[in-house]
Amino acid sequence: MDQNGNDDGSGTQGLGWFPGYAINVETGQRLNMAFAEDSWLAGQNGRDMIWNPTSTETAGIDSELMMGGKHYVYVFRPITTGSPLFPTYDGCAALYNEMIQTDIKKMVAFKSCIWAGIPMLEPGHSILETTAKVKLRVEKPYKSFATASTANAGLPMYSFDMTGMEVETGVASAMDSALALINVVPNPYYAYSEYETDQLDKKVKITNLPEVCTISIYNVNGTLMKRFQKGDTKTSLDWDMTNQVDIPVASGVYLIHVLVIQQH
Repeated sequence: MDQNGNDDGSGTQGLGWFPGYAINVETGQRLNMAFAEDSWLAGQNGRDMIWNPTSTETAGIDSELMMGGKHYVYVFRPITTGSPLFPTYDGCAALYNEMIQTDIKKMVAFKSCIWAGIPMLEPGHSILETTAKVKLRVEKPYKSFATASTANAGLPMYSFDMTGMEVETGVASAMDSALALINVVPNPYYAYSEYETDQLDKKVKITNLPEVCTISIYNVNGTLMKRFQKGDTKTSLDWDMTNQVDIPVASGVYLIHVLVIQQH
């Protein structure tokens, strides 16, 4: 199949496209990926050579396991010594050539698999409606390495160079770039935010604020609605969407001005 799920005319069986990629965060290398499907589950897109899982977990009076058509996803590590060899990323060419032979060779190829999962479609959504990122972190013990050095008893040792990254004060350009990070969340506000604790609570958060600053909130007519004087180490400030006399403000657009008093 080609990238659009159509027959590419090559006559090659067993090759399709997975709409994503895997990266080894330790090395930055791209890794080979493969997906499966259950051809018996044709009603769950399991017989079209396209990665398109459904949201059906079980079906039938016996609650038979469907798992979205069993579109399993596999991630493979490179093998650079011994036989067979599997490169970091080659579009699964080496894995494919190994797996189409005997079952024994297929088992050997799967020894390089380092992660497998069963993704399913979220009910009420369509495939590839948005992007998703899966982060896998595995704790590894420190190991001794064969080395001529006896520093740190052969355990991993790292050095860091911070040259050119020293903190500078009084630099207007740096202050301008920092002020550009100031944000309001959620924006826009639709009657609810995750910062609120109950139904009567109304709250938005102004983030990435400097330690000492004055925050003024205006309506589009230029009328001052509320002003805060900030002088602490917190990087955010909550606004309960009331004015200076604690009366809730009306729905609309509000302008937030942050005045920074540069410290020396």
